[in-house]
Amino acid sequence: MKSEISPTLLTTVITGGWVLAAATPTALAQTQTWSVFSPMGHTQLTLRLADPGEATGQPTGLDRLYFRVEHGPDDHRATVIKESPLGLLLTGENLLDGLRFSRAGMPALVTERYTMPHGKRRNCVNYANRLEVFFVSQGGLELVVELRAAADGVALRYRVNGDLDTPVQLESESTGFALPGDARLWLAPSDTPTTYAPAYETYYENEIPVGTPSPTGRGWSFPVLFRTADSAHWGLITEANLDRNSFGARLAGEPTDGVYRIRFPEPEEGLGTGDLKPTFRLPWTSPWRVILLGDTPEDIVESTLVNDLSEPSRVADTSWIKPGRVAWSWWSDQPSPRDGAKQKQFVDLAAEMGWEYILVDANWTIMDNGNIHDVIRHAKEKGVGVLLWYNSGGPHNEVTEKPRGTMANRATRRFEFDLLKQWGVKGVKVDFFQSDKQNVIQLYQDILQDA
Repeated sequence: MKSEISPTLLTTVITGGWVLAAATPTALAQTQTWSVFSPMGHTQLTLRLADPGEATGQPTGLDRLYFRVEHGPDDHRATVIKESPLGLLLTGENLLDGLRFSRAGMPALVTERYTMPHGKRRNCVNYANRLEVFFVSQGGLELVVELRAAADGVALRYRVNGDLDTPVQLESESTGFALPGDARLWLAPSDTPTTYAPAYETYYENEIPVGTPSPTGRGWSFPVLFRTADSAHWGLITEANLDRNSFGARLAGEPTDGVYRIRFPEPEEGLGTGDLKPTFRLPWTSPWRVILLGDTPEDIVESTLVNDLSEPSRVADTSWIKPGRVAWSWWSDQPSPRDGAKQKQFVDLAAEMGWEYILVDANWTIMDNGNIHDVIRHAKEKGVGVLLWYNSGGPHNEVTEKPRGTMANRATRRFEFDLLKQWGVKGVKVDFFQSDKQNVIQLYQDILQDA
């Protein structure tokens, strides 16, 4: 493995050879390239601005952005993501074709230590190299592509800067992932919207060839696991730091030439509520497009890169957040949350096993053989915390299970949370969001903020 190095600006590439100088905006015919390496040099993310030319059926003279990813030590290095497209189209603004290089920021080392109250490990280290490259669109907007490379993967995201008085809409995102043709993938077909879907409950298609179409015709859900043909390199494609200004992404179901492109949610999701395409004001930052990398599947499982890339918690005091094991009756007896006596039995089970919580699932508001207050009192006597189920609907689902109608409205939601705090309830499970559109992503975050 290489000794530690800083991220490096690769040189401008001109037909016929390398020019040993930093990339500068010169003739349209030349290709401009920038790379960032992980601190130990094991991963490499390369960004390229180039004229697609007639070979791809695109007009000449309209430069586009591409990226590729390499992984492994010098003696066993492989391209795990081939040259893949980047770019955005906003309402009235083209950030795909005809981009001009403006400048590149100084390479920087990211070093951060943080703790997590739950998850893979308590003490985490975010150690990576980053590089920002600035471009200008034909309409005058600034597009910044931020690159990040760590030992366990790479990531990139967009920032759009400009002086626009009105909100803009994302019409399309051209980000794609060109996998090696002989790679094998583990892919979950995206759901066809129904009363209870999308719910990320479809089974994965295991070790399928690149180019296999999604059986649902709705694309492939994140995350996507892949390996190279020799099983020497493993990767997982996903996203990180999704906020209220974007949507939950997936990949197109029928890749073109092995390129899996970002795809919007389905129009029917959430009973058709919410705009399909996200709207936001500038400046805007996209979620990270993330590729975890490793020599084995274990490396993928152990990675904390998604957490590393996400914003730190805004909760200053996290001492009240206490993860724990849960006794959950619905799993084996779906009507049981309506039976107070059965819930007390599961409280006793949790106490006997030393588990921290009981989860009382759907329809606890119409309980027989006692009520929820009896269960809460019994749990308190046994030293077991109580978690309660809630329906997130709202107009975005037609699921009738109760309690319903308290989570989709801020005033009723905050009233309900205050009530639960008075009762001594420790937490909630909120269910049936049924959509990855921006309005439902915002609902997720509103619920978390109010909690």
